[in-house]
Amino acid sequence: MIFFFDIDGTLVDHNRGLDHISANVSYALQELSKEHYIFVATGRPQCLLPQEFKDFGFSGLVMLNGAHVNFKGEDIFSHKVDYKIVKEIIDYCESHRAIVFLEDEKALYVNRKDNLYYDFISAWHLADVCKPIDELVINSTNALMMAFEDDESYKECETHFKDVFVLKRHSGFLSFDVEFKDINKAEGIKQTLKCLNLDVEDAYCFGDGLNDLQMMAAVGHPVAMANGFEETKKAAKEICGDVLEDGIYHYLVDKGLVKKR
Repeated sequence: MIFFFDIDGTLVDHNRGLDHISANVSYALQELSKEHYIFVATGRPQCLLPQEFKDFGFSGLVMLNGAHVNFKGEDIFSHKVDYKIVKEIIDYCESHRAIVFLEDEKALYVNRKDNLYYDFISAWHLADVCKPIDELVINSTNALMMAFEDDESYKECETHFKDVFVLKRHSGFLSFDVEFKDINKAEGIKQTLKCLNLDVEDAYCFGDGLNDLQMMAAVGHPVAMANGFEETKKAAKEICGDVLEDGIYHYLVDKGLVKKR
């Protein structure tokens, strides 16, 4: 079997003080990995994975909301956003005082730096990996994030690009993952299952956020965190406990997938 785990709000919760995988959940993941594949499924690029996750021993990584998949150190899927679309988004942000982050496998690239930018990067610890946007990265963009000054600005943006993407809000911030209609975590999971010759019914996923919605439909056993968005919980077949209460550990023990610690 194969298990996909979101990071923020699922394995850790920086907003509520859980900065590391808990001892119980770490134990459960290690036990799972003895007989099954365990993957991270995150909106983060590889450069923003905490060292803990790089060192943990996951079988693979579904990153950038499905746009980039790595299995045992080898890239097995990489989706690039069309140059014209990226350029249009950058131009829009420049004229509407919005911040856009371009993401590829190596780094983040940002269009401008001001108070909104510094508020955002301080919360997400992005300062060391952010670089200025250049023509080369526009051609190699896997994913984008956006940040706005107020609700009206982001709603206007979403309306303007309604035929191109939807904005998936980060919990606690006026910042968003840009989710294109042809790429999301579900596509990354689909590519992973195809590569490993696994069936949908062989797959579990755990998530909490709005960018986990499609992922819930891509596996046979979708599980939402109790602390997740209501939309995500409705999309799941089951709900486990809060991330702060070792929800994943207790679910796996209750289902007989790992032994009690």
